[in-house]
Amino acid sequence: MSEIQDILQKEECTIKNQRRSILKKLNTPSMTEAVQQFQNLHQEPSQKLIRTS
Repeated sequence: MSEIQDILQKEECTIKNQRRSILKKLNTPSMTEAVQQFQNLHQEPSQKLIRTS
């Protein structure tokens, strides 16, 4: 966590709160799962971007 603090120049509690907020928005229990969701989004083409007509 201290490496993230150094890079972002934020307090530990701020980083924890932001992390908690991100996990809540993504509806995931962990950052590992959040990263997996992000990777899956970029591996599978979005149906909204593909025109089938």
